[in-house]
Amino acid sequence: MWNEGIKTFTAGEDLEARRRVKIESGTTSDPPEIVYADAGEDWIGVTEYAVKDGEPIAVKLNNSPGTFEIECVVDSEIARGTVLYGANDGKISDAAVGTTQGIAMETGEDDAIIEVAPWNVKVTTAALAAIADPGDAGAIPVTRSGSVAITTEDAETRTLAIPGIAGIMLAISLDVDGGDCVITVAATINQTGNNTITMDDAGETIILVAVQVAGGLVWRVLNNDGCTLTTV
Repeated sequence: MWNEGIKTFTAGEDLEARRRVKIESGTTSDPPEIVYADAGEDWIGVTEYAVKDGEPIAVKLNNSPGTFEIECVVDSEIARGTVLYGANDGKISDAAVGTTQGIAMETGEDDAIIEVAPWNVKVTTAALAAIADPGDAGAIPVTRSGSVAITTEDAETRTLAIPGIAGIMLAISLDVDGGDCVITVAATINQTGNNTITMDDAGETIILVAVQVAGGLVWRVLNNDGCTLTTV
């Protein structure tokens, strides 16, 4: 059976409107049962309305065209252009856990329902072309997507300017650890206001995406595996 846009499922628990959901593991019902997608978990779609456990529920599938309305949970206000991740109970957050779920299209405070542009691309470093490590005190290129494998021989630095084009992605990893590498970015890379990336162990990786915020291009963290983010 083919469905486009909206599909009916069975609620595997009490569900609120505008929450991310997933297929419940081991479900045998027809239609399948769904439950909230929690922090770090992928989602199949967003609930259209609230229902009780066992009731039918319409879900807007995450491959549907257009944007979604999803409830958020944050310590402070989410800004337009913020990269969003899955949070517990089907909500979204700016806290980087798991893969990217979407980009905020409007501002929102805790428990607000905001418009979200879904981000269904699963980024891997293998999908990005290699960019040469510029070396100690060098500038990492910002005009195209790519993967930068850094080699250090001592404590070293790199710089990263604001992105030249919206939508490009950079995967930066510490390939050979001869000493810490500190990357200073020209603008903040998250809502916390961090602008410095420190890598001190081989394998640490950060993936950044170029988005527009307040009319200007900035980098935002898509995924961070082990790097230390600070503000200088």
